[in-house]
Amino acid sequence: MVFQNHQWRVTERGLTAVLPGTSPPYHIETERLLLRREGGLYLWPMQVAAKSWVDLDAFEEAFRHAVQLVPASNLQKLDPDLLERSIGASRALVRKHP
Repeated sequence: MVFQNHQWRVTERGLTAVLPGTSPPYHIETERLLLRREGGLYLWPMQVAAKSWVDLDAFEEAFRHAVQLVPASNLQKLDPDLLERSIGASRALVRKHP
């Protein structure tokens, strides 16, 4: 294990929700962490922001740890500015639809 908070665990294999009752467990493989939505933002911050059970602060903290594990050989590289825009958009989504 690389990191864990009250809701998410980060390992070399990816990011997994650790909440009881999350069935099946919500898991994002490391290789899929940098997927993008139509429009270019990273997929996962927006995807999980739409879920009522997600603590967005906890997800953001874990996601920031997890994206550091994406192999350098991955075709997509982490774009720090895009990460900030994606997280900002996910927070705006939560404010709009609490």
